[in-house]
Amino acid sequence: MSGLSVMVITVGVSLEALLIVSVAGQPLDDMTLPLMAASAFALAGLVFWVTVLIDCLVGESGEGKERRIWGITIVLTFVVGAVLYCLIRRPRRLAERGS
Repeated sequence: MSGLSVMVITVGVSLEALLIVSVAGQPLDDMTLPLMAASAFALAGLVFWVTVLIDCLVGESGEGKERRIWGITIVLTFVVGAVLYCLIRRPRRLAERGS
């Protein structure tokens, strides 16, 4: 399963839980729904970050410093580094491999 699929499933399940809680008939505080939505997006970001980090560490060749540089960038900049990797390096890596 691709990282995007995992992220979509995670967000979907989290939002479904949010919907169930919101219609359960229990009165909710004013901050409960925004907090749950923020938690769903944070969980999706974490899953995306871990998926991209694993893809970088497993998919990059051991030659040169590409793997180390991108791995450090992804770890230090969290989701921003993961998005940059997906937009800049991953398409180039896949084109180099021909897959």
